[in-house]
Amino acid sequence: MFTPSTPYIKSLGNGFTIKSVASVEDVERVAKFNAAAFGPQEESMSRALILSHPDTRPEHWLYAEEDSTGLVVASLCLIPWRWNYAGVELRSGELGICATLENYRNRGLIRALNVRHKDLLREGGFHLSHIQGIPYFYRQFGYEYALPLEGGWEIELRQIPDDEPVGFSFRPAVIEDIPTLARLCDEARAAFAISSLREEGVWRYFFEAGPEREQASTSLFCSIGLVSRWATGSSNTMGLGKDSTSARCRAWTMPAPARCCRSSRVRRSLAANRISG
Repeated sequence: MFTPSTPYIKSLGNGFTIKSVASVEDVERVAKFNAAAFGPQEESMSRALILSHPDTRPEHWLYAEEDSTGLVVASLCLIPWRWNYAGVELRSGELGICATLENYRNRGLIRALNVRHKDLLREGGFHLSHIQGIPYFYRQFGYEYALPLEGGWEIELRQIPDDEPVGFSFRPAVIEDIPTLARLCDEARAAFAISSLREEGVWRYFFEAGPEREQASTSLFCSIGLVSRWATGSSNTMGLGKDSTSARCRAWTMPAPARCCRSSRVRRSLAANRISG
């Protein structure tokens, strides 16, 4: 559901205007821009984040519009996170889904959008900001390398033995499994000084409105109890594709090899039966 807010509009005086999402039509424009910049999967993800994520707001989604054509030529957003740092809860505003159309680069549009992003951080009482992006590029905006990203290892499906373990089964997760998911996540987070926190509303988002790939990742997590991305705080989502050819264990605390092999068998079965979530 779209919740109206006070729109942000600022002319840059060079033929471009910075705006925030102010209508359902703007949601679609930004979603389609992100799809053009990053691929079709970003359209549904952007739409879901704007309309359904419990912590995002329309004013968190910013874009640069060409005055003469009304074309969206650059965009970024603020995605709120809750982090735990050695027992202290922090609010972090991710600088996410950041892009400029190729023909409009080197005009300072991302720099102008970033100024408003920083204002939102201050206005929202965020303690810090983080980003996953082009190496070195975002240092000009004050970002530095701080944490490892996407730790883990990979098993090719061809490497998995055919024999199945006794007493093992799996199923897709459902909303009723949220308490179990949350408990597993909390147990995994206890091993780290820095981790992400998720309340029930965010878990429900993954089931009810999140993109298909996020729902799939949640399903596998619940089925086999792996310590996966939910514990690491990564905003990347390595879910199960319908044509999966390999199995990834995205974890900083590694399960036993036998358990990871069993998880890979689950992925192979899901891929064979063309089930993605």
